[in-house]
Amino acid sequence: MMETPKHVEDRVVLKKYGKSIVYRDWQLSNGKILDFLCIAAGSVPIIGMPVTTEGNIVLVKQFRFATGEFVCEFPGGNPKPGQTPEDTFRMELDEEVGYEAGDIQLVGEPIAWEPCSVGAKYQIVMATGCRYKHHPHLDETEIMETMEMSVPEFLEGARSRRLNIDSKTATIAFLALPLLGL
Repeated sequence: MMETPKHVEDRVVLKKYGKSIVYRDWQLSNGKILDFLCIAAGSVPIIGMPVTTEGNIVLVKQFRFATGEFVCEFPGGNPKPGQTPEDTFRMELDEEVGYEAGDIQLVGEPIAWEPCSVGAKYQIVMATGCRYKHHPHLDETEIMETMEMSVPEFLEGARSRRLNIDSKTATIAFLALPLLGL
């Protein structure tokens, strides 16, 4: 039977934008201590698939500084203290995308972001009945535009890589689309 290593401590290297770069120390069953450099998060971000009243999917095409390219992804963000996942997604959808949501439902439990080097999870939601409301309110680090497309157009674009989607968008689509009966 495998034994879970014991978490000893986190040594923070840098803390910024709600994330930390840490050395995470773990003690193995033989007593040896190993350290792993990873990204840790202070909260569980809420990321979701908005679906319009017409059945289209809404994405953002956003410049990502870490990769130096535009990536098509579902919108989301970090909750403010006391906010529910639903409240967080409504706020992010309004600010980042300029849409208002009808119904919002959680899609399972929080899921690991990339467990090899990112010690964080995110909560998936699906918002249906979404409607365009106004132009997005973006800050200077949000270089993005809103995209709306049919589900078949999204799937074809993702499979052909015409849409440069990230792994979380692929995961969210995989888990959320069946809830629409697709």
